[in-house]
Amino acid sequence: MTTKLQKLQEEYDKYMELANSFKEQPELHKDECKCSACQRQRYNEAIQKASRIKDQIYSEESRLRQQEYLLQEQERKEQLQKKIDQCNNAPKRICYARMTSSSQNQ
Repeated sequence: MTTKLQKLQEEYDKYMELANSFKEQPELHKDECKCSACQRQRYNEAIQKASRIKDQIYSEESRLRQQEYLLQEQERKEQLQKKIDQCNNAPKRICYARMTSSSQNQ
């Protein structure tokens, strides 16, 4: 996991813990208004922030998967190019033999 992803996950966990504390441990929020509307608003704000962070986590994970795929694709292309170069640099009779045997197998 990358450091950016770790930070996002920690921030997400922090907001979810805060949201849950509004419902499960209201005594931790003594200095805040006790009316149900204010409590609900604080809870909803924490959930919304956590949700936005979760979206960022999904986006970052998607970006990392895409980056990994592109790296694998690049490696595959490089390996293929090496094989092509080996064939092009090989003596023609060997390369021709390889090509004719592979075309007969098809």
